[in-house]
Amino acid sequence: MKGSGLTAVALPAAWTIAACGCLSLSACSGTAPGAQPDATTSSPAISPATRKFCQQIDNVLESIDSHGLTHTMTLAYARTDVDGVLKAVITDFKTLEPDVPRVLRRSVRDVVAEFRAFKRKSDRATSISQLMADSTQASPVQSRSYLSVLAYAGRAC
Repeated sequence: MKGSGLTAVALPAAWTIAACGCLSLSACSGTAPGAQPDATTSSPAISPATRKFCQQIDNVLESIDSHGLTHTMTLAYARTDVDGVLKAVITDFKTLEPDVPRVLRRSVRDVVAEFRAFKRKSDRATSISQLMADSTQASPVQSRSYLSVLAYAGRAC
């Protein structure tokens, strides 16, 4: 049961916006999603390390994509959904850390810590309304660390 319609709240909405923007980069391929490069399309050379980073950040954002909460969900179901997303995002960011440029490693560690703190906060929600509010107001995606990782991905990928 995924959220849909006007009652759905993205998990959180900013995650989806960021995912759409970064995923439109087509995992560093230099072409639009579904497009095939041709002789007239040239993209700058990308190092194997940067390509790996871009593929990994794409995996992180796919973990986030298409999850939402609705008022019709039970708290138990919503918590299970949120926990699954947060576990995947934390795992993916931890996997990403060794492959990011040195300048981003602290940001990635901070993002992991912020998502863990967010998980602790969401674990204390006593209603679906509170969980939905936390998902939009206490989101780690508004942090400087998360935004710096996405900004780097936007430039490098």
